Amino acid sequence: MKMVFKALSNEKLDTLKITRDFLTELDYETIILVPYGVQKIFIFEEGTGHYGVGLWSMDEELDTTYHFLSLEYAQMYASTVVKEAGLTENDIQLITKEVYLFMLRKK
Repeated sequence: MKMVFKALSNEKLDTLKITRDFLTELDYETIILVPYGVQKIFIFEEGTGHYGVGLWSMDEELDTTYHFLSLEYAQMYASTVVKEAGLTENDIQLITKEVYLFMLRKK
């Protein structure tokens, strides 16, 4: 089962993150969070053979999801966010873990 939660404001994002985390603990398979204001999507390899997907506004990390078992699964997640947020596939970038960590330190 796939569930998509779309935040319609910044104020609702934290509530949706808590809801997502709770449902994940109950073993729901795929829960996709679409933060309000998402403009960039970064896919990166975690270094364990798994992938992460970072959702960003122009200059701020809004949410990151980890432990995708393959690049294909991470791309499917990112594509759903693109569709729900009204973005294009050009808004998805594949980057290294080091670049992603640098972006986190820079903010």
